[in-house]
Amino acid sequence: MLFLVLPVLTQLLPASKQPGPPSTSLVPALAHLERSLPRAHLLKYVRAAAMRHPELRERVERRWAQEKREGDAGREAESVQKVAEKMGLSFTNTDGGEVGKMRMGARRVVESLKGLCSTPVGR
Repeated sequence: MLFLVLPVLTQLLPASKQPGPPSTSLVPALAHLERSLPRAHLLKYVRAAAMRHPELRERVERRWAQEKREGDAGREAESVQKVAEKMGLSFTNTDGGEVGKMRMGARRVVESLKGLCSTPVGR
């Protein structure tokens, strides 16, 4: 009985709204990026200021050490390494001595970000 009534009920339900064109989501994304850029510039000044204050410097160094320990523990876990290899995102050195794909990708991203974060000489 359910299989006979279900098609009729689905026809009587109101139509779902179709998503708008993709361009409608670009405007909020652009606004978000425009707000994020000044924050990124502010971040480098905050880091420099934190290094000048002894108590803040100590807290920041403790936090970075904790993050390093957590990252090292994650990278050293065999299960994480196996899953990363299966996904094609290996970050460990392969048998041939090559650096993993994920590590090389991360290096490229860091190098490109270094170029964006450095201020031109004329400013």
